[in-house]
Amino acid sequence: MLERLRKNKKEAFEYLKTSLEENADFPSAFLLSLRRVSQAFDMSMEDIAKEAGISTAAIYKALGEKGSPTIDTLASILKTMGFKLTLTAIEEAS
Repeated sequence: MLERLRKNKKEAFEYLKTSLEENADFPSAFLLSLRRVSQAFDMSMEDIAKEAGISTAAIYKALGEKGSPTIDTLASILKTMGFKLTLTAIEEAS
């Protein structure tokens, strides 16, 4: 899987998007997906921290199993990977 994500940024995007949508009640699953994408992109936690302007300790804490990153931290991490946070409306059943 990591090789596919490494070769295709659009697939990495879809992987993260799907993980977030399907794991809204399980943030640790989404954080695991973020760690996998960072590995696929050959980005260490130190690389992410440096590029995001956040301490390495904060990145490890945010992306750890019990991580609970702030919106600002999450947005910064995603930006280092070439993604951004967006908002969409929930579609109501007709």
